[in-house]
Amino acid sequence: MQLMLSALLPSLLLKAAWGVVVVEDPIDVHELACHAGLDLKQPERPIGSSCSSRRRSRQSKCLKVDEFGNEVEKLRCAPERFAECYGSEEGSRCWKGNYLCHKNSSALECLHSRDIECLGKKDGDICDYTQRWLGNHREEYLMAAPSTCANISTEQADAFEAPRSALECQSPLKAACDGKMEGQACANFTVPERECKTTGRRRYSCPKNGYRVFAQHFAGGTCKGIMDNDRVCHGFSETGRTMGGCSRGGISVVVLLWAGFAAAFSWLQGSG
Repeated sequence: MQLMLSALLPSLLLKAAWGVVVVEDPIDVHELACHAGLDLKQPERPIGSSCSSRRRSRQSKCLKVDEFGNEVEKLRCAPERFAECYGSEEGSRCWKGNYLCHKNSSALECLHSRDIECLGKKDGDICDYTQRWLGNHREEYLMAAPSTCANISTEQADAFEAPRSALECQSPLKAACDGKMEGQACANFTVPERECKTTGRRRYSCPKNGYRVFAQHFAGGTCKGIMDNDRVCHGFSETGRTMGGCSRGGISVVVLLWAGFAAAFSWLQGSG
C-alpha cells in the first residue's frame, strides 16, 4: 500500500485543507493558482491578480511568464522577482536595497544591481561595484568603485529562485584577492562609502540631513581564506579618499563617482 501511494504522489494535488484529489496527470500548481476556485475548468483570473502556490513563500501575481521569464500562453503564478516588476519600467527600484527592474528576458525582472552589472560578462571582467543610499526626502546617493565579476555560490543562487545570474559584481575586498593564494599580498582596491553630514549627538539625524559619499582607497593587507569563494583581504590600510557630492531637501540628486582614472589605473596595476 505504501509503495502504491509513493507512486501516486506526483499525481496528488492538495486543493483544500481537508481534502486530497487524485488526478491522472500531474498538474502545474502555478497554473492552477491562477484559475477561479483553484479549478482548471474555471476561467483564468485577471492578469496581475495576487496569487500564491505551495512553492511560493510570498504573495505573487498571475502573469504569462515561466520560471525563466519567457512568455507563455497561459497565466501562471509567476516567481516573485517577475511579479515585483509587473507594471514597472526598466530601471525602476524594486524590493529594498540595490535592486532594479531589468528586462533580462521577455519580462522585467527584479535583480540586484550587481547581478545586472555582470550580465553578458565573463568571470574576472571589470564591473562597477555600486552602493545606493536613500535620504529622508527620497534623494538618492550613488557611489561606485571598480571590482570584478565572479561566480556566486549555489546556495546564493537557490535563495533567489534560480535562474539568477551566475555572475555578480563582487566586493572589492574579494576582488583584491583574485588569482591570489592565501597569504599573498592583496591588490590595491577602492570601496564606496558614506558618512553623515552631521556628527556628535545628532548623528541619528543622518538620513534627514544627508550623507557625504566618497570612494575610500586601500593598500597593503594579506589574502585570507582557504577556499577561493571565501578569500578576502585583511589587514589593509587607507591611503586616501575621493569625495563625491551631496544633496539637500526634496531635490532628487544622483551622484555617480568612479575612483577616477588614476585610482582605477593604480588598482589595475596592483591586481597584476
